[in-house]
Amino acid sequence: MTPQKKDYSSSNQLITDGIALCSEKHVTYYLPRLKLLAAQNAIESGAQAERVTQLMNEALAFARINQNEVVELQVAALRKRFAAMMKQQND
Repeated sequence: MTPQKKDYSSSNQLITDGIALCSEKHVTYYLPRLKLLAAQNAIESGAQAERVTQLMNEALAFARINQNEVVELQVAALRKRFAAMMKQQND
């Protein structure tokens, strides 16, 4: 079995389209998950730490607004992994 190539370009475009649709239709339900996915993609594609932090903060804010505890926990876990990754890079 060959490893799958991750297509961040397509994924990021779908996330952007989803966020735009939420904005256009005034729907916040999907925003926490979309922002979380954007943060995960940003980490995997090597984005600046400030951008990753911003996306995680946005995911957490929308999760709190929507009382989405699952995404809140996922953001906490992602923050922990990201901090460990950043520490490892700085060592």
